[in-house]
Amino acid sequence: MRRTRCAMDVRAADALFNGSVIALVATAATVVLDLFGFFNVAVAASFVLGSGAAFAFAAANAPEWQWVGAGALVGLVGGAAIDRLALDPLRRRGRTSAMLPASIGATLVIYGLSRAVFFPGVFKVQHVVDLSRVATVGRFTFTELQAFAVIATIVCCALLDFVVRRTRFGNGVRAACENPLAAQLMGMRIDLVPAAAMALTSALASGAGALYTAHAGIPMTTGIPPNLALSALAVVAIAPVGSIGGACGVAYALSLAGALLNAYFPSLPAYAMPCMLLALIAAGLAWRQTHASATGAVET
Repeated sequence: MRRTRCAMDVRAADALFNGSVIALVATAATVVLDLFGFFNVAVAASFVLGSGAAFAFAAANAPEWQWVGAGALVGLVGGAAIDRLALDPLRRRGRTSAMLPASIGATLVIYGLSRAVFFPGVFKVQHVVDLSRVATVGRFTFTELQAFAVIATIVCCALLDFVVRRTRFGNGVRAACENPLAAQLMGMRIDLVPAAAMALTSALASGAGALYTAHAGIPMTTGIPPNLALSALAVVAIAPVGSIGGACGVAYALSLAGALLNAYFPSLPAYAMPCMLLALIAAGLAWRQTHASATGAVET
């Protein structure tokens, strides 16, 4: 029992860090799903952009906080560019059903450009002192990077929730997506508001990519790691659409649950966790379908 408890103490910080990465990706996906009405596959492209920015700044021997800041900034610019180049033309023509294929195409283009610009495997990312120092509270040991990830995730998600739900900007995004003509009559810049929303959500996902690269100490990743991607999809499937707090809570719960399972059942096969996540995704989608059908029947 003591050995299991010690193992859990060691893995708790990693679980919270992974939960932060999952929360950032899932929040970006669920906010876009709520505001724009489609699942934005380009979130994965933003993750890669953030990882590439962290990789480039690591090659320049910059401090770790600059890796994460650069990742978020690159995602901010990249998200706005994806909206302006791939999604806005479709929105203007009323072809919102084509936005999902457009986001897939944008993702493939960014993957190709990332592979061309960066050569994965040139070197491993070397940690600098700033965020690699270790602190211990009781038996809970964590690095400054892990603490920074949790704090930054909570702060960023709280601010995004406020911006999306309690400001004129959030109402403007919905108006620009649902009824562009009415938004124009209200004096809103419908050409800029959706791009700004896409930029903010992409910054979250790219920040997650930069954090992952900085923490893992690896070359830039050319995609979201499978377990993190499945976890983010499970969060989007389970949490209420557009609920930033719900997405964060489910992300941390899933990550801690996975750490508990690994600590108490170390002999579980490697495919056990992916299978559980796939089951959660299927259950979440089935529940959404049932709830949508019931709601439609009541309205009728």
